[in-house]
Order: sequence, then C-alpha cells, then structure tokens
Amino acid sequence: MTTLSLPALDPTSDAFLDDQPATLAAARAQAPVAESPFGLHVLTHAGCDALLRDPRLHPGVAKLCAASGITGGRFHEDFTTSLLTASGERHRRLRRPVNPFFTARTLERSRVWLRDYVVRLVDDVRGRDAVDLHGEIAALIPSALFCRMVGVGESEIPFVARVSDAVLRIFEKDPAHAPRITAAYDELADWCEDLLALRRRDPGDDLASVLATADELTPAEQVNLLTTILEASTDNTSNQLSLAVDLLVDRPDTWAGLRTAGADAVGAAVDEAMRLLPRVTTGNRTCDEDLEVLGVPVPAGSWVFASVLSAQRDPALHDDPDAFRPGRPRVGAPLLFGLGPHYCIGAGLARMELEVALEVFLDRWVAVDRAAPAVRFRSWSQDGLVTLPLAPRAA
Repeated sequence: MTTLSLPALDPTSDAFLDDQPATLAAARAQAPVAESPFGLHVLTHAGCDALLRDPRLHPGVAKLCAASGITGGRFHEDFTTSLLTASGERHRRLRRPVNPFFTARTLERSRVWLRDYVVRLVDDVRGRDAVDLHGEIAALIPSALFCRMVGVGESEIPFVARVSDAVLRIFEKDPAHAPRITAAYDELADWCEDLLALRRRDPGDDLASVLATADELTPAEQVNLLTTILEASTDNTSNQLSLAVDLLVDRPDTWAGLRTAGADAVGAAVDEAMRLLPRVTTGNRTCDEDLEVLGVPVPAGSWVFASVLSAQRDPALHDDPDAFRPGRPRVGAPLLFGLGPHYCIGAGLARMELEVALEVFLDRWVAVDRAAPAVRFRSWSQDGLVTLPLAPRAA
C-alpha cells in the first residue's frame, strides 16, 4: 500500500489472536498506523477519532459483503442500502421515525421492566452449581427488550437472539459464514415483513407500528430499518455484557465493592469495561478516492480500520491504560459506538441494559466464581464470549 516503513500485523494469526492488546501496543509504540494483508490499521485514539469523523470514508458495506463471499441476493441488496450506507437527508429521514424510541426519557421507562426481567432470569438459575452466563442470561436480555419494543411476546426471544448472532458474522469477513448469514437474514426479513404487515392492519404504539405507518418510508425501507435495529441492538450488547462480567469475575474485591457502591459506581464500571474490552474491536472504513491517512497514501477502494481496542488503550490518553480502573477520568470520545453522523442510535439503550443487568447480578450474587474456563471469540474485528460458565454465590 505504501513504501513507508510501518509495523506489520497479521490479524488472523494465532500470535495476534492470542494477545491482541499486547500485539497492538507493540505496533502502536512504533507508529500510529500499521499494515496488514487487509489494509491500514489506525492505532491511536486521535487517529481513530479523526478517521471515524472523516466524511470521505464510509463503512464499506458492499466491500464487506464481498469479503464475506456475498455478492448478491436478499441480504446483499438490503445490507448495501441500509442505514449504514445512508448520508445527508436520506440518513436523517430514515432515523427520524425511530429517534423517539431511543431518548433518555423513553429508556428510563424501560428500566423497571428490564430489571424485573433480569431478576427472573437470575432467579431461574438460583441453586444451580454452574450457569453459562452468556448463553443462558446475557444472550437473552437485549433480545427480550427488543421484543418488548416491537410489541411481540417472549416466545420470540430465542429466535431474535439466534438470527442476530448469525447475521452479525458478516463483520468476520469470512466466506465460510456466508450460508449461515444469508439463511438467517432470510428468516429475519420474513419475520419483520410479517410483523410490519400485522401492525399496518392493527397499529399500536410500539416501534414496529411506528415504522409500519411511517409515510416517509417505503415498505422495503421499513423492513430494512427493523432488521438493522434488531441486528445492532441485540448480539453486540449481549457480548459486551458478558465481557464486563468476565472482567469482574477475576476481580472479587471490585465485585464486593460495587455491591454497596451505588448506581454511579456501576455505571463507571460499565464505561471502563467498554473501554478496556470493547465488543467491536475494529471499525471498518473504506474510501472512494485516493487520500492520505496520517500521512500514509491510501488508494481508492482500500480498507482503513479504526482499531478501537488499541485506541482505547492509548497511553497518550490514559494512565496505566491496560488496567481496569472504574472511575478513571473521562478523556477522549468513546469509540465503541462510532462517531459523527453514524454514531450508534442505540448507544444509550445498550449502556442502560448493561447497567441494569450488572446491578441485578451484584444484588443477587455476593460473589461469582468460574465453573470452567470461558470460551472466547477468535476474531480480530469483534470480541465476545461463546460460553461463560460461572458458579454464582447467591446473596
């Protein structure tokens, strides 16, 4: 890509995947950017902040599909015309009908219901020697809240969790996932079409009804928006919750302190967990014209990656950046949810879900031990848990 001497990364290698923070830190110490077979990786917080705000760069959805071996069909058509690809007035028009569902006031109305739901999940496993916190609890919480937002029953929760997990494999850039992604999306789109048709006949005050009766949206846009919101608001949040708990399990003193420290301290722990172990470790961007990124020439059509995991551990921004220190001063914009016009509309929702779930865990469990080693994602673009076997000690 360039004749400049830059650190080289191999994101699919065992050496990289076994210890991503250390590998990225070593590269960041040499230069603010690194190269890999996939493209250019921006490693510093300042660089990633500028990259994610740069209007010349976009998420590269069509390129992402191609890297995943998906070059046509329903998923390709919908994903390449989704909210992720919109800009300007079209972007504002698509977001306008759903904005009221993500305000602070609306989120607070969901907080009590969500707490009651998480309490039920925790009470259901009381007395068991071992619990897979990810599969049995964390994976269900965001899907349950989504089902409530669109006005469907709890029987749909497992379906929502399953298809969200499958469709988001698109960010792995691995053609082996293509059949699973496209099959799950077909199921999801059919489900959304049926739900929207039902709401057009008998609308209520839920999110699906608002989309189904939004005159400014075409029927295809209604389906596309509903699938996008589901995909973005479920699997990512469940994995971020599991990552936060995984951090705390190995810090029993922190767990004990948080049990009596109050809501603000729990919120600070959530923020620090998202900084240290972000679910989205790499933000994808591409360009339609030749340009320079931090002095490095980038040809049109190339990938440029914002290394969120590296940037949020940038020692230029944080003292002792690899330490888990809830309550550390907030400096720099959090990068997990993106920046600029495409800042995630559900960021506040995700944070609220993490806070509520963690508050319930801390209230119900005096301590948590490992029942078996956690099984972690092996990915350079996303972090998360496959299983998180725990042995909670009930309060």
